[in-house]
Amino acid sequence: MRAAVTVGLFITGCASGASRQQPAGVDAAPVPDAPPVIVVDAADVDAAPHPIDAFVPQDACVPQVTELLANPAFDLDPQGVGWTQVPALDAIGGPFYPVTNPPPGPTPMSAPYHVWLGGLTQDDFTATVTSITDSIYQDVVVPAGTTQLELTGFYLIGTTETSTVTDYDHVELGLIQTNGTPIEIAHAGSNLTAVGAYTAFAKTFSNPAALAGTTIRVRATSTSDFSNNTNFFYDTLSLKATHCP
Repeated sequence: MRAAVTVGLFITGCASGASRQQPAGVDAAPVPDAPPVIVVDAADVDAAPHPIDAFVPQDACVPQVTELLANPAFDLDPQGVGWTQVPALDAIGGPFYPVTNPPPGPTPMSAPYHVWLGGLTQDDFTATVTSITDSIYQDVVVPAGTTQLELTGFYLIGTTETSTVTDYDHVELGLIQTNGTPIEIAHAGSNLTAVGAYTAFAKTFSNPAALAGTTIRVRATSTSDFSNNTNFFYDTLSLKATHCP
């Protein structure tokens, strides 16, 4: 019986040598050099944030709000500048342009001017009429990238009509295409909705993205029958677009 023999083997050499013997029958694979260890003094490390922390994507958007109307309060001179006024045709003593100042009429929301539509009857014309129409409008360009479009303002309605059920005289304020195609109404009123003091309204339009980059028309127009006039007043309008510049 053979006694067990313990053999101690000590190998010295360069850093690229194997640290132990290769088993028989297996090709020896090279052992890579250990990577160098770099020691950095903490005092040499810049405490400032890495530039990546402050990176802002190039397509980032900071939305801005832009007033689209010229002379939205109607108070600039010359009277009605920025707006196209279409008075009722052939009125006695006319033409009566919508942008006006009292007297007669109520005090404007902001002095000196406001819009006055309607207020005429058949007796105000040299020839018999059964329907009376006047309007005021302004064309605006909706900015590209618009995500919200809102029209605000004030209205006042006075009437001599006595019916509580029939709409004889009415007014609409809203957006249309420049060819007259309706887009969306912001405010509508009639002899049935008379209010004796200026009252605020606000309308956020439903599809601003479809209008972005196009020219549209902001228009107020009234239609009245032949008798018992109704007066429609607007003042201090504002059409604001929220968009990426």
